[in-house]
Amino acid sequence: MFITTKQHLARMKKELFLKTTAMIAQNSVRFFFHELCHVIRHSGDQRWMPDLFREAQEIDADRFALYATIPFFMLDQITLPIHRSEAISLLALEFHAYPELVDQALTPRTIKSFYADLRKKYSKDYVKNIHGVLKRALRLAYSESGLLAEDIMSKVSMRSKINANEQKEMQFWTIEDFTQFLNSSKYHVHYIVFSLAIHTRWGDIDFEKKELKVIQTANWTRDGLVIQRPKTNDSIRRVKLFQNIMNDLKERYSQIEAYKKEYEDSYEDNDLVCCYPGGGYIKPKRITDGMDVLVRKAGVKKVRFHDQRHTHASFLLGIGINPKVAAERLGMTPAMFNERYSTPTPNHAGRGR
Repeated sequence: MFITTKQHLARMKKELFLKTTAMIAQNSVRFFFHELCHVIRHSGDQRWMPDLFREAQEIDADRFALYATIPFFMLDQITLPIHRSEAISLLALEFHAYPELVDQALTPRTIKSFYADLRKKYSKDYVKNIHGVLKRALRLAYSESGLLAEDIMSKVSMRSKINANEQKEMQFWTIEDFTQFLNSSKYHVHYIVFSLAIHTRWGDIDFEKKELKVIQTANWTRDGLVIQRPKTNDSIRRVKLFQNIMNDLKERYSQIEAYKKEYEDSYEDNDLVCCYPGGGYIKPKRITDGMDVLVRKAGVKKVRFHDQRHTHASFLLGIGINPKVAAERLGMTPAMFNERYSTPTPNHAGRGR
């Protein structure tokens, strides 16, 4: 059958109209779910909140819209073709979704399926470590090597399996509890550890600028203490110190100088702020065991040593510190900080959209 130029143009217009209509419909669905996320998950007025906080909510809404349009749990029930292009076409037809949208959902789904298989054989911590390695590798492939067109791992969260469990385990002290605990443990050998809530060296402290450089981590292994670079670039940072911490550090410096005179040549000088009188490293287990005893002595709620970090985050929000500044202080990205501390804690009234 011969098709005239006029008929061909008419057919092209019809196809274009149908494709445009489908795009508008799909975008309308995504827009609806995006706004629905703000209604059911967020609060506040975005006009008055910090830019990064608003951006974090928008990212969360985009992810919500993607999942609502193409529920990932349904993908697990579909046998996909080996070739990616064929899988995209199948899912686009199945979910009445635009191919580009399917493409966004497919890679995170593959990675999450990989995690699901790992969880059948290995522990939660092992899977978390694998996630950390994969996350760093793929982000480097995106940001530095240019091997990937997007940051795939920004769409893969361990919250459902790991972070959600950690969220339940998080405990907070009120400022009154923390103050009572410090006062009760003032003359204990580990007091400076609890005051700082971090191991550090004198060379990393600037008394004039009242700040601390975080450039290393200390980890105890079967082979002993290992000093290494922090896991992420966000963890390398400068932290402004409050005046009460500066007072504790000055008092601690005087103690260390006295110990050096007392122990003379036998003093083990590792330039440590947190150490035993002879200069030796304090093992983490000694700190946690000592903390349990001091918590009972102070009569405050039992929390883990790591929960002091959560208490500090709660305190920063309670005194009105910008979430971006608080995130940097804790060595986290704003998105991570928002996800971890999005619910109200004892020392702040809550935040929102």
